[in-house]
Amino acid sequence: MSGIKVVHIYSDQKFAHQTKIFEGDYFSNLIVKVGKTDTQVIHEDHNMVVVSQDKRGLDEILSICNEAKFVVLYNLDVFKMKIALALPKQLKIVWRFYGYELYSMRSDLFYSELSQKYYERKTTLLGINFRYILAPIRDLLKYGVRRKKYLWKAMKRIDYFLALSEEEYLFLQSIWKNLPEFVKLPHFHQITELRNIDYDIKQKTKKPTIILGNNRSFYNNHLDLINIIEKERPKINYDFALLYSYGNSSKDYTNEIKRRTDNKSYFRLIENFMSKEKFFSFYQKASALVINGYRQMAGANIRTAFQTGVKVYLNNKNVHKKWLENEGFHVFSIEDFKNDLYNNDLFFDEENAKHNFENIIKFKNRYGIKDFQKKIIDNTTK
Repeated sequence: MSGIKVVHIYSDQKFAHQTKIFEGDYFSNLIVKVGKTDTQVIHEDHNMVVVSQDKRGLDEILSICNEAKFVVLYNLDVFKMKIALALPKQLKIVWRFYGYELYSMRSDLFYSELSQKYYERKTTLLGINFRYILAPIRDLLKYGVRRKKYLWKAMKRIDYFLALSEEEYLFLQSIWKNLPEFVKLPHFHQITELRNIDYDIKQKTKKPTIILGNNRSFYNNHLDLINIIEKERPKINYDFALLYSYGNSSKDYTNEIKRRTDNKSYFRLIENFMSKEKFFSFYQKASALVINGYRQMAGANIRTAFQTGVKVYLNNKNVHKKWLENEGFHVFSIEDFKNDLYNNDLFFDEENAKHNFENIIKFKNRYGIKDFQKKIIDNTTK
């Protein structure tokens, strides 16, 4: 192997593909998977090692990183904070930001009033919010540290922050002042090929499918969308599909979602995780995607929507909407969704679909994987 030695450390198997943006002539990559993994994955990737999430695993990681030029941490959980603080000072550290590491600390900013109500019900008893009382104790018992305090220390040690857009970074920086230096991820790097939009399948669909949210997380603010839909008579002309197969929620919240959607012909709850091909096929038949999150989220869903000609509605509070619009995509607001539903106009929009599909190519070419790799090399070798 040749090139700059990079060690990638991640925990969640679903996101293993994210290391691919470092593939090529510039880097020599070693992947470290923390915790159990699929034996098939180990067999297929000879540049991968698996370590345990304990003191022994930490020591092994420190040994592996000895000859690396820099280390990439995917999702800054407590164990990766420990890694960051234990690595030698001369070693550059890159944090691949996932979102929840910071967003989860300010749910008051990102949950609607309805979502907040059910979130607080999950953590409150007799009017006392035990989340704030018990969280530090839980962290001390589980990790031996207080997560919030440890996070600030780790952020000071980390050199670079990988995120989707400068718009999101500046927004985060307005709340968390001591973020590491920003490096932008390559645009839509997951798209390796573009299939033509299947216009016929959308136009032949009797009831247009309108996708609501991307998972069962409170961040989707599903209940607000359900309230909007229930007020409008044209709702019976559509198939409102809630993607609800994974994500952090609560029993009360899920029960309320089911209570409001069960036995109604225009709602369906999709609780089974779809394969990649089935997920793409599902979007090919859909007309619109509605994400009511106040934060950057659902990147794969939005990207797939653009690829398959699906109209995208995002909340104006979501900084991701501003970024996509700045990059030339046509994105619509939740107010637009409300008006389109009222006017029975949520059907497939071919003109909008063509514009966003054509813009994908321009967008990818503006800042691709090679551009990103050169940027990261300039930063980590200076």
